[in-house]
Amino acid sequence: MPYHPHRKTAKPIPLPRPSEQAGRNGFPPVTFDIPAEWWSSTDTLQTERKRAERRAMVKEYARHVWGKAIREGKAWHVRRYVAVIGVAYPRRKGVFPARAAETVKPIIDVGTEYRLWDDDDANHRCATIYFQLPKPAPAGRYRLTVYIFPVPAGWTAGRNLGGQIIQASTGTPTAFSLQLHIPYQLWVTSNITDSDLKARQHGAKRSSTWGGWDAFGVRQHVVDQLIGTAAAQWERTPETPLHGPFIVFAGVRYAIKGDADPDNAAETVNALMRAGVQAGRLPGVTSDQCKATVFFRLKGYAEPTMHDVKLYVLPLPEGRQWLDLLIDSCEASWKEPNR
Repeated sequence: MPYHPHRKTAKPIPLPRPSEQAGRNGFPPVTFDIPAEWWSSTDTLQTERKRAERRAMVKEYARHVWGKAIREGKAWHVRRYVAVIGVAYPRRKGVFPARAAETVKPIIDVGTEYRLWDDDDANHRCATIYFQLPKPAPAGRYRLTVYIFPVPAGWTAGRNLGGQIIQASTGTPTAFSLQLHIPYQLWVTSNITDSDLKARQHGAKRSSTWGGWDAFGVRQHVVDQLIGTAAAQWERTPETPLHGPFIVFAGVRYAIKGDADPDNAAETVNALMRAGVQAGRLPGVTSDQCKATVFFRLKGYAEPTMHDVKLYVLPLPEGRQWLDLLIDSCEASWKEPNR
């Protein structure tokens, strides 16, 4: 499939009108099977052109999948929502689901094209959660299953989902948090190209060039610097033993005004979590230990030329599934405005 850098958005498709209860429950999960040659992780080493080509291929495929779901009455418009992304690799072990954010981005963008949501910013997409699906993907493919849970105004990841996890815990939880201030030279997001990253190292905000080889590898170099800087901050925190599975809440605060979606910063957050492993403060970031990563927006703004990330690590209650607790929090939040 050729890359079309100036391709126009797809023609809108009329959206179904679900019942009030169906609208609150969310539409059935939608599955995307991505060929290995289209797949990019947040840490895939590739040129800017290859990254853009793969995004374009995923985007074109996502138009087909979302369009089919809409025509079959299985997807409709939601106002505020939580996007839950189930990730399956062809292998079962060593999977870090949040690395899939690079391939998920064009899929969510197409949902915006088709008006499934008014926008995918933090004001509408209240949280994005990544977890590993129970079965591996077919050989040569990666599988993404998107679950959309509508939530009313007032639902927040920390208060509602985090509160459900803490409430379901018995005894004294060993939860802990770490706040990191990241200078913009070390900030890596899905919207920043390698050329932009290179320009930032020299004090500029954006690059006037794109697609050349002179910026190849700069992304990995910046991430390595970020991990080293963050590991030093992790080491200054008290050791808090984790004796079982946990979930990580990643709160993001930008310096710029607006409602930019926090999982744009997945590359940065993933590096910060890897730094926690390097510093001996996290036992691991794969789904063997970390059962889910929750991206959400913190209130307020960071200092100029800085961005903030606050990581909350919550042990999961024994015998309880975090997805059940998420569903409980969504259902309970719909009842609150009706009282």
